[in-house]
Amino acid sequence: MLTRTRQRKNDRIGFTLMEVLLVMAILVILGSVVVMNFSKVFDDAKEDNAKIQLQALKIPLGMFKLHTGNFPSNDAGLGALLTAPGDVSEERWRGPYLPTKLEPDPWGNEYDYELTSEGYRIWSNGPDANSNKDDISVTSYDS
Repeated sequence: MLTRTRQRKNDRIGFTLMEVLLVMAILVILGSVVVMNFSKVFDDAKEDNAKIQLQALKIPLGMFKLHTGNFPSNDAGLGALLTAPGDVSEERWRGPYLPTKLEPDPWGNEYDYELTSEGYRIWSNGPDANSNKDDISVTSYDS
């Protein structure tokens, strides 16, 4: 009688293949949920970073307008914040208006700039680098 009980215990030492596969499937599902949530948080952080960088450009552009009388032209673009553009006299331009070169957006692309009759628009084309609904922009229509 003792030998049978001892033999049953010895037969049940490890896990069955089905138990191991079930645990692996659960771990894979949990891991994929975590990765999906983390990538969404990471994408949102990049978008927030772009918004902050665009908002921060409003101050140097305002200083440029204060000193020169206008926002940079479309030809000069945001580069006018670092080097004096050809259409502005050297004595009016008091730059550089940025401490360092303009960093690209969080997706590695340059920010776009456009001077319109109402003011300016600066934007990032977002993660797909194409102009569409996911663009992040800042406008100023106070000129």
